[in-house]
Amino acid sequence: MTKEVKEKYGLPTMLAVLSVSLLLTSANVINGILPQVGKGLGVSNAAAELLVTTPSLTALITLIASPALARFFGLKRVIGFGVLLVGISGVVPMFVSSYPLIMASRVVLGLGLGCYNSLAVTIIQIMWKGNVRSSLLGIRGAFENIGQMIMTSIVGLLISFVGWQGSFVVYLLAIASLVWFWVAVPDVKMIDENDDEDDPDDKFAAKTSPIAPLLVAFAAAYLIAMQSGFVRWAAVTQEAMGSDFNTSSIISIGVGAGIIAGFAFGPINKFLGRMNTLYLGIAIEAAGCFLLYFANGNYPMLVAAIICFYVPGPILGPWIFNQLPKYAPKSKQAFWSAAVMIGFHVGIFLAPIAMSAIEAVSGSKDLAVSFLPFGIALVLIIVGVFVYTTFFAKRAKTAAVEA
Repeated sequence: MTKEVKEKYGLPTMLAVLSVSLLLTSANVINGILPQVGKGLGVSNAAAELLVTTPSLTALITLIASPALARFFGLKRVIGFGVLLVGISGVVPMFVSSYPLIMASRVVLGLGLGCYNSLAVTIIQIMWKGNVRSSLLGIRGAFENIGQMIMTSIVGLLISFVGWQGSFVVYLLAIASLVWFWVAVPDVKMIDENDDEDDPDDKFAAKTSPIAPLLVAFAAAYLIAMQSGFVRWAAVTQEAMGSDFNTSSIISIGVGAGIIAGFAFGPINKFLGRMNTLYLGIAIEAAGCFLLYFANGNYPMLVAAIICFYVPGPILGPWIFNQLPKYAPKSKQAFWSAAVMIGFHVGIFLAPIAMSAIEAVSGSKDLAVSFLPFGIALVLIIVGVFVYTTFFAKRAKTAAVEA
């Protein structure tokens, strides 16, 4: 990075750009009050959980369209519009008590988040170079969890004083972020005409490997179990500890563990190697599933479970993006990165559907019944990947060399 660029986009601009990422996981900040929301609206657990997961589906619409929108309207305008939608739609439940109207507001919330989900990364790639860019991309991911921790904690504090509806005032933070972003961040172009030459050390696949779509499928699969843990943990815990038990403070502990995992990803990946890092992330998520299923009201196991649900995301998400250059050409990186993000959103949306299906098949009314098959499936993924990489992949590589 040149001195000119560093001076032009200094710390205030960096923080303003990072601030919009604080909101990217804000659909989940009401996880801890879902039992109260469901009771207040007179709907089932599954219906209340859809208020969290539906934004991830509607975000797909604007996520797919956001690059074209940014080229037409400008990067800053599209990001600003997305943050504005989040702020306005987020506070709607404060003023209405109708489930359909609140669901409609959550649909719009998802559209706002999708507007700038990928652009929050793009703007960093355009405005900064080299090591500064890499550092900011890592910090940006941590900011998602930091934002969720702060907002979840505020919701947990507000629920006792202003009720579940008043807790939605937390979304006004989006307006504060928007003002900061709009004042401090310049309107940059999607293409930097003075971009540096390609790094000769960058290595990309010559053609797209069948592994690339498997990475997308894996992104969706592990998010089903993870999101299920996010949205169901509060109900399982309150069933065991009492309906007045404040779960938001414990969720904040889990989010904090996720932040630490995000900052630790680089050293972990370097120390363990890429495959062992993958196994570690999946194993922690599987442990969370088993802990929640077998907790049976055991408080330490419930706390350990929510920590295990928040830690794998900051490990597995970056791991997937780090693998894409190995399995897709440089010209296809943007496409497959977007595809992985879409996989994340599909997995999040399918989470309550998967839980409902397992509950219907099992005939059990146990809120944690889904997590035994989830845990077993994650263990099978570890076994399948290990067998493939240990035997079949090595044999194929040896045969290619001999040929």
